[in-house]
Amino acid sequence: MADVSQAAARARFEVYIRQEDTGVIHFLPSRCSMIRSRHRNGVRLQVTGTARLDVDSAATGDPLPPGLWEIHVRMYGGAQQARTRVTGSPLNCTGMVADCSRRLIVPWWSDRGELGICVEPRSFPESIVLVSPGTTVIRQRKHVFVVVPVPYVPPSGGPPAELVFRQTTGREREVAAPALVEPGVPGELAGRLIAKIPTRLAYREGFLAPGVWAPFLRVDGEETGLRFKVEMNRGGRVEIHRSAAARLSEPWYPLLKRVALRIPLVRNAVRVTRTVQRRYMLN
Repeated sequence: MADVSQAAARARFEVYIRQEDTGVIHFLPSRCSMIRSRHRNGVRLQVTGTARLDVDSAATGDPLPPGLWEIHVRMYGGAQQARTRVTGSPLNCTGMVADCSRRLIVPWWSDRGELGICVEPRSFPESIVLVSPGTTVIRQRKHVFVVVPVPYVPPSGGPPAELVFRQTTGREREVAAPALVEPGVPGELAGRLIAKIPTRLAYREGFLAPGVWAPFLRVDGEETGLRFKVEMNRGGRVEIHRSAAARLSEPWYPLLKRVALRIPLVRNAVRVTRTVQRRYMLN
């Protein structure tokens, strides 16, 4: 049996953050300790610790630039080392405001469930998109409540919002409902965005029906895809599944319309109609 006492005594880990776009790395101050516990007929060694992230000084004494930052852990055990990402389900979606700079910091999870932080999200909808994998659903008779976490609710309460669910398989279908924003406790408890969605086993305009639906957040007339999908089975059960953010679909045309668009006069008329709709009708 090998003697690992010296390697265990040197065991430690380092925590660093990496900017997703540029690859810039900054190490964080951390503290480590070794815990020994009995495990079956042997002893289990567990390294625990904490790391401190201060956005006002994390960049080698300077403020951390805005953007998405990944959190990495590098483990050392004697001559061996390993690197990993912090993974898990979005349990705490609370955003915080830095003490000195008053900049907003929001946790976020990648599409693979890896934890990171976002410094100064560009907008209120973007901050919600970052934590939207933590969405839950509350089932009631003939409707469901879709609850999307909101990391930080501004003192004004935020702009009016809608949740839009769109089904693009075959004929495009859409269900939209106003969303109520409930503020949380700043720095302690995330807020919530709640929408009541009616359900029906057979499709009807304005009702959630069996199938897979892509969610969007509509604020000030603009839509942003959320990072989950809603699936309703034929028995009426509604479930939330993690997914990459949905994109707005391009308009789909039947065969006759696609042929008609090849005619110059028709193509110009369609182009003018789209321009009028974008400028005067959609806003």
